[in-house]
Amino acid sequence: MKKIKTPSAAIISMKDEDTDSVRKIGLQAKEFDVGTETPSLYSRMALTRMTKDKNCICLVVKVKGLIAGFILTSILPAARDTYIHTTRLSQNTKFPHKLASIV
Repeated sequence: MKKIKTPSAAIISMKDEDTDSVRKIGLQAKEFDVGTETPSLYSRMALTRMTKDKNCICLVVKVKGLIAGFILTSILPAARDTYIHTTRLSQNTKFPHKLASIV
């Protein structure tokens, strides 16, 4: 059986400086292309606000120091619930197609 070497992945809190990479990965998804000049993905300002909000959990997946994906989640304390806004993995060919299996 052929052994496939996969890179290590780290899941960490999203930082302000990650917002450009997160937007770039998010905009790779055709679901966010709504046929107008403004795609329906969160703005840099909104993402930055989310990273500072105690009721938001914003995580990025890093492989070899590069952001390979993200998840944006909100906590709804009154409803005792959570809401996953979006989750994406990069379509960048630098990352192996088996990336989803290590996340």
